[in-house]
Amino acid sequence: MDNPKIWLIDENQQQIETFANVLRSQFPKEISVETLCPPLGQLNDYLSLLNTPDLACFIIDQRLKDTGVASYFGIELALFMRSINTKLPIYILTNFAEDSDAFSEGAWSVEDIIDKSDLAKVGSDKSKAVIARILRRITGYSDYLAEREKRFHELLRKTLNGQMSPEDEAELNEIQFDRTSSILAEELPKLQELKKVLEEYKNITSNH
Repeated sequence: MDNPKIWLIDENQQQIETFANVLRSQFPKEISVETLCPPLGQLNDYLSLLNTPDLACFIIDQRLKDTGVASYFGIELALFMRSINTKLPIYILTNFAEDSDAFSEGAWSVEDIIDKSDLAKVGSDKSKAVIARILRRITGYSDYLAEREKRFHELLRKTLNGQMSPEDEAELNEIQFDRTSSILAEELPKLQELKKVLEEYKNITSNH
């Protein structure tokens, strides 16, 4: 990943600008921090973003419902993203990191729940530790994508040479699914709508 991009999502414009500046001041210059405020209205609206090739990480504020624009909390968005991409680094940012009940059903879906006060103290041991953990996960994710792409082309060459074993074929299918899962998820509602239209057309024509 040549130009990794971190997306920071928050419902509060002042807060998102503050934490975007905190992150930019501590990350290497080659990592860009993009902001999304207000959050998108529905979970499915994030599918296009999940399909971008330079995506490296999401950092999501927990209280996305506060402005009434979003219909979900941060942990609900994280669960949705995790269902599309099982490897992508995802973090929750909150003032209430110790409120375990708020995250009990979805804490497994994120790498960490970050306390805003820890991150905001630039230069402190806690802030440095948070940044270091995020950077390690981004590096690991980038390495995973590179290795997956390398393996994908190796398996394609095996296919062309007629050297595929059943295990190779299963691995290739799994990699292909991972590479296209966000695209498939984005297209599924359109396919379902098309199917509905075709069924209605079939019913109309069968009655004449």
